[in-house]
Amino acid sequence: MPILKRKNLDKNFDVFVDGGVRRGTDILKALCLGAKGVGIGRPILYSLSGYGEEGVRKAIHILKDELELDMRLLGAKNIGELNPNFVDTRNLIGRYAPDSLYGQVYTPLDFVKFKNE
Repeated sequence: MPILKRKNLDKNFDVFVDGGVRRGTDILKALCLGAKGVGIGRPILYSLSGYGEEGVRKAIHILKDELELDMRLLGAKNIGELNPNFVDTRNLIGRYAPDSLYGQVYTPLDFVKFKNE
């Protein structure tokens, strides 16, 4: 998000984070880094499939309580006070997750040769 702000692009669109969100701290980090919203599909689907509507309510309640506790620990009174200064991103610069699984597991497809080739 800081790069978007430097290029004056932060007002043109909103960023939403989805994937891998399991805890209140995940939501907190995304909001601190500038996300406008966070997708929490899998925890909700698991709670729905296991416990129905009551499970979904409980899952949302747990995430809400975790987020509130984490904000209190940071000293933030509301979502508007969250900012990138609350997250240490120094070790993320230049890091990426290489896709080593693809090269080790999958073999390339042999394409079909047609008669006229």
